[in-house]
Amino acid sequence: MMASPAFRSGVNSDQAFRGAPASRRGWCPSAHRPMESADGWLTRVRPTAGILSADQAFWLADQAANAGSGAMDLTRRANLQIRGLDPAAAADFADSLVAMGLAASSPAAEARRVVLAAAPSDRDPAAEAAVRALATALDDGLRALPDTPAPDFKTLPEKALIVVNGGGRFAFCEHSADLRLDPAGTGCQRQWRLSVNGTRSTATPVAMLPADDHIAARAALDVLSRALTAMPADSGRAGLRAALAALADDMPASALPPGSTLPCSQIGIDCRKNDLHTLIVPGGARPRSDALQTRDLAQQLSGLTHEPGTSGSGSPIGVGDDQGGGVDARKVRESRSGSTGGPTIVPTIGPLADIGLGVGFAFGALDSDMLRALATLARDCGDGTLALLANRTVVLPGAPAAFEHHRALRALADAGAITAPDDPRLGLYACRGRNGCPKGTTDTRADALALAGPLSGYLSAGGRVHVSGCDKACARPAATAGITLTAADGAYHVSGPDAHRLEHRTLPSKTNINGA
Repeated sequence: MMASPAFRSGVNSDQAFRGAPASRRGWCPSAHRPMESADGWLTRVRPTAGILSADQAFWLADQAANAGSGAMDLTRRANLQIRGLDPAAAADFADSLVAMGLAASSPAAEARRVVLAAAPSDRDPAAEAAVRALATALDDGLRALPDTPAPDFKTLPEKALIVVNGGGRFAFCEHSADLRLDPAGTGCQRQWRLSVNGTRSTATPVAMLPADDHIAARAALDVLSRALTAMPADSGRAGLRAALAALADDMPASALPPGSTLPCSQIGIDCRKNDLHTLIVPGGARPRSDALQTRDLAQQLSGLTHEPGTSGSGSPIGVGDDQGGGVDARKVRESRSGSTGGPTIVPTIGPLADIGLGVGFAFGALDSDMLRALATLARDCGDGTLALLANRTVVLPGAPAAFEHHRALRALADAGAITAPDDPRLGLYACRGRNGCPKGTTDTRADALALAGPLSGYLSAGGRVHVSGCDKACARPAATAGITLTAADGAYHVSGPDAHRLEHRTLPSKTNINGA
């Protein structure tokens, strides 16, 4: 057995990593545009709202086994990657996915399908809003946008993200998105808060939209279309974010549907002096003074330089690279009171009352047999669907007790699936490393698993450890990892606020801390 790579000694945990220059993150694989990797070609399946029918899952399991290696990844955008395809199979796969209702008919339309939502929110008693209908309406609208860019309408940049957050157990509070819709209000006063460029707590509000999902979807897509029109050509995601920020600062009142509201800052009210963040205007948006009328967005955005994967300040933005992995499987939910006393750990693994059964996978890795077992459980015990989540979990909607004694669940556990919410593997994040990527120099997942025992208390309490095979930092969690190991030339640089926990006594015995 090959020993794990060494940890370099004498490295300051706050010291910047001095490896090869950062790789340029450019694009994501899709059904129409597979990507070559060290273990063959991979293609990405993007189910609408993360939902697969049992029949679709059985079909995908067969395709993965027959045309590929059988290996799969759950990604942090609730997609499913099929790995180990030969070039011919990868090229032919797109037509089959379109026929199965799992991909758009054109490559451009498929690339625009960037909506992230957790469909089990619709069954969650703690959720603030159902999300599947809104996510589906947004997906339909994105498919319908023009395929051919024009001077007055640019292509949606790679890695753009739209989040639909229903709150509750499956909340997307920590995911940074270019455009997001979060629930606000209750009952007949419920609305969708449309905001841009951030998490639920940091995004800039654009408007409060009516609760009607189709109206909200059209309004959100109109804002996106305005930003795509205003952003400079070839400015990428940084240009989109700048255009969205400008719109948030000065959204035309006439662009909003009746029943919408504007942020306080846009109608001349000091939000700090008001209990409500927005002023509700019955019957529609209130006009603003001449000083607040729409400005020339092109002029505001002139001189913008494109810096892929970063905001204007150069800091990473959005969910980042999507090569498998995801956010912490014990979801972090924002405190309703606004308290900063710490996150609440909300399990999405195991029996979920009134929802179904959650099954997790270390690093989001599963195979065709596991997917077939999940489909069997969905067909025999659930409502016939599988919900893919961004935290490397699959939720099977239904009565939790119905799944308990099924042989397929035992088979999943025996194969290494995660069925307990305190499993320390849920806190481990690792890319494929040298076994699946030409840039990887270490066996990242084996090295990460070697830390599960020594750091079990830290991981089970919600700590995150990210092991990366190179400086691209693929598969990093949405929330910052407490410990990050970055490989270069077969050795790791250790960083992060909790790096001190990797003392000699906690490292696996096979690890040479002296870097020999």
